[in-house]
Amino acid sequence: MNSLTLNFYARSKVSTGVSVHHLYELPIPKLTAAQKTKLADSASKLLKSPQDVKARAALEVFIARELYGLSLDEWKHLTSTFTFGSGATKAELDEIIRQSLALWRGVPEEALLPAQ
Repeated sequence: MNSLTLNFYARSKVSTGVSVHHLYELPIPKLTAAQKTKLADSASKLLKSPQDVKARAALEVFIARELYGLSLDEWKHLTSTFTFGSGATKAELDEIIRQSLALWRGVPEEALLPAQ
């Protein structure tokens, strides 16, 4: 449930606080066995290396595109709303978003270099 896609959705529905009612409204997709396996494998990889920006970007693209059926334009809009924060955390988020856009456009994971 911790993804940019659900973060965006929750922020669009909540103005001041989150209640249990809001949690019940979250659009949680039904996953196939293959999707569950991919999600578990991605989570396992991130647990071993939480700062792996490439893995996080790939997971965000999988969630947005494969689980929620978002288009590239919808993903661009969604990620453009993450303008808060500063310092290293914001830089990491910006890099995740930059790499997710490249992955979405078909740039192979191996070719992605960190932004300068």
